[in-house]
Amino acid sequence: MPTEIIETSMVGDITIVHTVKPKKSMSEMHEKCLILTKRMKAFRKTLTSACGFCQKLQTDELVCAKCKVAAYCSKEVRLRKPTHKLVCRESKAAAKLKLVHTFAASPLILSMLTDTFSLAFDFHNKIILDRPLIMQCDLVVDAADLSIIFSLTSGKQTPDDYPDGVEGMIQLKTFIPLDPTVAIDAGRRKIWEQARLRMTHWARTRRD
Repeated sequence: MPTEIIETSMVGDITIVHTVKPKKSMSEMHEKCLILTKRMKAFRKTLTSACGFCQKLQTDELVCAKCKVAAYCSKEVRLRKPTHKLVCRESKAAAKLKLVHTFAASPLILSMLTDTFSLAFDFHNKIILDRPLIMQCDLVVDAADLSIIFSLTSGKQTPDDYPDGVEGMIQLKTFIPLDPTVAIDAGRRKIWEQARLRMTHWARTRRD
């Protein structure tokens, strides 16, 4: 049974096709969205972060025990530059970061994010090579049961009515392009410039 086209709509000069997939296709898509523990661990090993103090790239990330946000490459670097202590505060960032990793570990979801990223920066009309492309992606965890969301937003119920919590689902609320001159500092801009030089060199060697 082929995919059935329900309707089409326009977003700027992009045509969006709304379809309904057969039950078998939906089951296959659901399986693709499932993130196995083995896949999650393998994905985490590929992640690279930059030291917040010297901008050195690293795969074995060390983070501040208090805020769970500031990353550093070694204790020596952190001790030499103690400025982070002036702004550090306790947070639940570790749990949030785990959600981000879970979200990005799905090949299907990552493909959808890539398409959204391309549309947000108008890649179908132009190519941007002179600046880093940075997005603000806001993730939230809402109740998987929509009736619970409606009851909470309408005031019929409160979070106190669910002392043990409810089953949740990760949702992407916003996807906004940011100005790189404001969103990143000089150190991270340098990381991008170095990466661009490596890619340019790689492309030239491929052509040769």
